[in-house]
Order: sequence, then structure tokens, then C-alpha cells
Amino acid sequence: TQRAFERSETGLGGRTFGTKKRQKTSTKCHLAHFFSNGEFGLRVFFSTSELFLIIASLAIFGIILPIVQRQSTGKTDWALFGLLALLNTLLLILMALIAYSSQNGEWRVVLTILVVAFFICFHIAYLIWKPPSLQIRSFAALIVVVIFLSTFMGTQFATALKVGLRYFGSGGGINVTIQGRENNLPPMKGELVLLSPEYAYLRVNGEPKITIFPLSAALFVTIEKEKKTSD
Repeated sequence: TQRAFERSETGLGGRTFGTKKRQKTSTKCHLAHFFSNGEFGLRVFFSTSELFLIIASLAIFGIILPIVQRQSTGKTDWALFGLLALLNTLLLILMALIAYSSQNGEWRVVLTILVVAFFICFHIAYLIWKPPSLQIRSFAALIVVVIFLSTFMGTQFATALKVGLRYFGSGGGINVTIQGRENNLPPMKGELVLLSPEYAYLRVNGEPKITIFPLSAALFVTIEKEKKTSD
């Protein structure tokens, strides 16, 4: 009976080891899928964009925070107030000069950035010092502003998004070549509009329509680097 118990215990141990091995293999496959299918690039892009928006907004209109703090609590961090006032003033002057000297409609981009930055700082201040009811109203106002600007100033939003996607290799019109798993088919070449975790959205031969290619059917995706023009 003791030997039988030892054999059964060894068998259970073997099965447990196999389960752990399968779990490790599953984890490795998940990580490979995470990096290879563009999910990592997209998440880094959106996370970096959000962080950049917050930092840029505080640099432009961060003085809103101590003002709301004063209005809500009666206290003011004067050192922070002075630092933000100086930084905000310098950046606003710089952006005003850029907008004034623009020739191709850059002032609209500057105006869009200023409006979004103002409401982001406004919402951050409300998240810190205001009750939940006012926080919800502030968030709703921010959403309305973003929808309004993306509707009536969509070109500026699209340009910023395109630059970000190109930088992280996840779209924005970079040239790619996709080879399918069926070798009898020629590779598909075109401009990558967006690389999602499951699909690649391509514009082939400059056509207005977008071709959706499932990454599960792709053998590999080659991203072509842009050639730098020499002066």
C-alpha cells in the first residue's frame, strides 16, 4: 500500500509539473502575441500620448490647479503658483508667436492644443479638490469639447494621431509588406493605416478604400524605413 501511495504521489507530481510547464509555455506564447501583433506598440503609443497630453497641459495652463485649490480650500502653495505662472506665461507667449507667424493654418493646431490643455487642467484640478458630482460635470465638459474639436477641426487631430502612429510603427501611412501564409500568393504592399492586435488596415496603391488583412493569415510583416533626404 505504501509503494502504491508513493507511485500515485509521483504521478500527481508529474502531472503538476506538466501543468506548470504548460502554464509557462502559455505565458511565453501570450507575451510573443503581445509583442508581435502590434498590441505593445499601440499600448505604448496611447499611454505615451496620454502622459504627454497631461504634462503639456500642465506646462501651458497648470496655474489653474493652485487657483482651484485656493477657491476650494482657501489655501495656496505660492511657490508652485509662481513656478507655474512663469512657465505658463513663457509657453503661451511662444505659442502665440508660432500662431502669429504661421502661414499654413498652424494657428488652428495651436488653438486646438490650447483649448484641450485648458480643459484637461481644469478637470485635473476638479479631480483633486472638488466633490464627485462636479468631477462628473467636468469630465462631461471635456468629452464635449474633444468631440466638438474632432468634428470641426478633424484635420489637426488626424495629423497629430498620424505622426504618433508612425513614430511607434503602428500605422500612420508607413510602407509595409505583408506576406501571407500561402506562398502561392504575392506579398501585399501598401500604406499601413493602423496595426491592431488582430488586423492590419492597409491602403494599397494609394486607393481610397482600406483593405483589412487578418494577422492570423500573415507569415510576416515588413515595415520599410523612411529614407532621409540629404540637403
